[in-house]
Amino acid sequence: MRPTVRSRRLGARLSRYRNERGLSGTALAAELGVGQPQLSRIETGRTKITAATLARLVDVLAIPDNDACTLDELRRGCAEPGWWQDYGDILSEPVEMLIELEVEASWIRSYEGHVIPGLLQTRDYAERIMTA
Repeated sequence: MRPTVRSRRLGARLSRYRNERGLSGTALAAELGVGQPQLSRIETGRTKITAATLARLVDVLAIPDNDACTLDELRRGCAEPGWWQDYGDILSEPVEMLIELEVEASWIRSYEGHVIPGLLQTRDYAERIMTA
């Protein structure tokens, strides 16, 4: 499985909780009853995680309920294919990742140090800036 933005976010959050609890990957894998390589693939977003495994991780890592709900939403989202995956035969993995990042983005920030951004180049916007 190619890692997706959602699967990487899910894995990164699980890894952060594991580190906060002071557990090694090997110790957590043993507690879950899975191999350390499988846990590593979960934390890097390279494998799907089942609802049962996530529930066990939530218990073992003492993840708060509201965060557990967010993690479960991410888990379910990992299984939903994006429109771009139909074009996997002609899109490279980096291009697919850029498309997915754009789809998942909740805000865009831009800094233009030497160039006037496109929004500033409209007449109405410039007049409002000048009169402000």
